[in-house]
Amino acid sequence: MPPGLAERLAAWAVRLPDTESVWPYYHGFESYSYTAMLLGLGGVRTEPRPALRLLDPEPAELALAATAERARDLARRLPSHYEYVASLHAAARG
Repeated sequence: MPPGLAERLAAWAVRLPDTESVWPYYHGFESYSYTAMLLGLGGVRTEPRPALRLLDPEPAELALAATAERARDLARRLPSHYEYVASLHAAARG
C-alpha cells in the first residue's frame, strides 16, 4: 500500500474525501471521484460533520419534502422520456 493511503482510508471511513484530504495533482483524482469510488465500493461508514449536529433539521426536511412533491408532480404532468424523444424525432421528420 502506498505511503499515506492507509491513513487516508481510515479518515475517509468516517468522513468522505474533500479538497483538504485529496490533492488531485498528486493523488490522480479529484475528491469527488474518490467519494464516488468509495461509496460505490460499499463499506464506507460516513458521519456528518460535527457542526451539522448543531443545526435544526426541520428546514432541510421541509425542503426535501417539497422537492419530492415537485418531482412527483412533474412526473405526473410531463411526458415520459420515450414520449419526449419520440416527439423530437417526429418534429425533426417534419
